[in-house]
Amino acid sequence: MEIIKKKKLQKIGLDYLFTIILVLFLIFVVPRIINFMLPFVIGYIISLLANPFVRFMEKRVKIIRKHGSVLIIALAIAGVVALLYFAGSALIDQFSSLAEDAPGIIESMKEEAEVISNKLTKVYNKLPEFIQKYVDKIKDSFLSAGATSSENGGFGFNYAWVSRTAKSIVDILFAIFFSIMSAYFFTADRDILSEGCKKIIPASTLKNISDVTGHIKKAVGGYFKAQFKIMLVMVAIMYITLKISGVNYSFLISLGIGILDLLPVFGTGAVLWPWALYKLLLGDYFMAAVLMILYGACQVIKQLLQPKVVGDSIGINSFMTLFLLFIGYRIGGLLGILIAIPLGLVLINLFKAGAFDTLINDTKYLIKMITDFQKENKV
Repeated sequence: MEIIKKKKLQKIGLDYLFTIILVLFLIFVVPRIINFMLPFVIGYIISLLANPFVRFMEKRVKIIRKHGSVLIIALAIAGVVALLYFAGSALIDQFSSLAEDAPGIIESMKEEAEVISNKLTKVYNKLPEFIQKYVDKIKDSFLSAGATSSENGGFGFNYAWVSRTAKSIVDILFAIFFSIMSAYFFTADRDILSEGCKKIIPASTLKNISDVTGHIKKAVGGYFKAQFKIMLVMVAIMYITLKISGVNYSFLISLGIGILDLLPVFGTGAVLWPWALYKLLLGDYFMAAVLMILYGACQVIKQLLQPKVVGDSIGINSFMTLFLLFIGYRIGGLLGILIAIPLGLVLINLFKAGAFDTLINDTKYLIKMITDFQKENKV
């Protein structure tokens, strides 16, 4: 019996050691591998998008896979380029107009800030003395935080900068070339690559990998697809409302708020509420009301859309979402917040697929051993 327990403990120790090594590998090694092989990663993603169309053309149009891959990838790339061109042109036009109007906007904001400052001063003078002291402390802390400035802000055009820029351009061109070529070969030789993996990797391992990746694709893919659809609806609603209300650069503002809304911590309220308060202090009650109504409408529509669009693809409750965002922020700041939910989805779906069953059973066995030992040695 003691020998069996010893072997069991050795197995548990190895399981924990393997898990620790795997976690360290995923945290420190996998990101570097992805960065090093980024063109092939991009190529693989493009091939995943293109493969269903190639399958369709193979069955319906009877086109040869290699030829179909060239056609589909060419069409996909042409579509992406066209979309980027038109979207980029619209954004460049907006930014150009904004740059031209920037001096006037800044001057107008200064005048508005002065009006708000005068109003707040009147309110401040009516406050009790102890509240005034508290407000002064807050104001001083903000002023001291904003007083620091960079002393190394110089920029010069020199040979080193030109050399680095040229190298970056060459690197980007090579990355695009390898991404396109790898996308073609991943799509054209998909069956050959799949058969090669089956010969190298055991069938049971392949099945486990397939189950796990299936869960992850469904969850993470569903999450991003759902959030993107909701973002488009939010941007459209805000753009129409702001355009009708006569707000300049309504497309840029709507797009910026829509992107910010992807972050659960911030959302549309991070911009619309301060903006509404700003307009309220200026005495523009109509615009303040429009912004508050817009915020309410966005929240209602989002709550109506989310269950239908997202469905069961996310699989994370509100508390778990909050917890993941907190952990992400504590570990990686803003970047941690951005990747917290997708990474949480991966971990949860790995759990559902049974990837942690062995570790959980080992932990239960250890707890039982400790409990039994305490009972046996209880005085």
